[in-house]
Amino acid sequence: MSIFCSHKRITFILGYIAIAMVSCILNFPSCIIPRNSTKSFVWIPILAVLIMGLIRVTRWCKHAYRDALLAYLLISANIITLSCGMEGYLIGAVGVAIWYTQSTRYRKKTIIDPILAILFLLCCCIPSLPWIKEITPNAYISGVRITHLPLLLIWLKQSIELLSWEYRDFSLELHAEEPNKWQLIIKKYLDNGIYCIAFVFIYVLSKIPFCVMYVISTIISTFLFHIIGYRRKVVHNNIKDSFPEKSKIERFKIERMYYVHLCDLFIESIKYFSISETSMRKRLVYTNGEVMKDSLRRGKMVGLYLGHFCNWEWISSMPLLVGELGQCSQLYHPLQNMIFDRLVAYTRERWGGVNIPASESIRHIIKLKQQGKPLVIGFIADQVPMTNSIHYWTNFLNHKDTPVFTGAERLMKKLDMDVYYVDVHKVKRGYYEITFKLITSTPKEYPDFQITEEYTQLLEKNIREEPPYWLWSHNRWKRTRN
Repeated sequence: MSIFCSHKRITFILGYIAIAMVSCILNFPSCIIPRNSTKSFVWIPILAVLIMGLIRVTRWCKHAYRDALLAYLLISANIITLSCGMEGYLIGAVGVAIWYTQSTRYRKKTIIDPILAILFLLCCCIPSLPWIKEITPNAYISGVRITHLPLLLIWLKQSIELLSWEYRDFSLELHAEEPNKWQLIIKKYLDNGIYCIAFVFIYVLSKIPFCVMYVISTIISTFLFHIIGYRRKVVHNNIKDSFPEKSKIERFKIERMYYVHLCDLFIESIKYFSISETSMRKRLVYTNGEVMKDSLRRGKMVGLYLGHFCNWEWISSMPLLVGELGQCSQLYHPLQNMIFDRLVAYTRERWGGVNIPASESIRHIIKLKQQGKPLVIGFIADQVPMTNSIHYWTNFLNHKDTPVFTGAERLMKKLDMDVYYVDVHKVKRGYYEITFKLITSTPKEYPDFQITEEYTQLLEKNIREEPPYWLWSHNRWKRTRN
């Protein structure tokens, strides 16, 4: 097949090269244009380049990335490959080799990079195999050449990485310097645009039935556990140190079940975007909800101790239980990524709850109290506190020196709350039961740190009863007294 077989192909190759060169100068990846696409598609990358060029000019072209030029070499190789068919495979292979070598040299290695490189090499060999030619003479799948798939995946991955770098550094610059009017306008529209795209994408995914989602979850968990080994060392050490009395086989089963639960939790968080009230009430059952509601009827504020156990995200649907008796809220630490922070805030507030930033808790609580309803505030207090926030150490899961948060106890005492522990039990996939256990209705009478100690003991009891359902991939014991 000759490169110069048609004027149309020459036009597309020149257009591709021009777009790649302009986007290289602007440090932004050009868009993917399907092979044999109409000329109108050429305007898509041109528009993208102009938009990102405007952002680059606004930022005064301060940054350049080490992988950017290599990414465009790969993009150009892909362009020739997609346009010229088999004649471009050699150039594509060189581009893949350069990309893989440099990407693993300058940043942390991931399992995705070698998989994509191997997939490309395998797909290059597929069209030449005799038995493949007998089955599919032209080596096409739904009109797309097999070899194009890994190239497009590599291209897409590198483009997403570069886009994330652009957005991250652009956001950091706005916080570090005094932004001008146009930077704020661009930042506002970028934030809203990315949020809308991400929200629509996740919302559409959330419409997939539970049964299908759990099949996907099982596949992903197998991939994470056996192939990628996502935080396997942290999970293994945490479980080993927490359950020294268990055999290796028992601990291995806990590890494997944990990865299934972790993926289930991710899937259920996606489903939370569109789950109906009827389904939510069916899947999250409160065995003694009236106990907590009695505290609200007496006009008392309620403090709920939670842990990263079972599904803590779904517990933000508690307004369905409380109703008009009180205002539900939860303390949280805002995420650095503002887009993900808005997405998480949507799910936690869609039933009427309120997110309270931990750093401004008092001010927000006073403002909510002025509404006249008793407050229900959830505290997840089993994370690792910062070094300057450690005031108490306890024995937790066979670790004698475990630092714990004490801010929740101080706030509960100050507001004289009824303190409950939320005992969560996983019935089966996607179904949970919650039991409220009263710790105290007179927190001011308790000595310092006693409420925190009772909370950690109740949480430890839950974990020992159902070990796979705690967040073992969190490096809980990285702080020491030294």
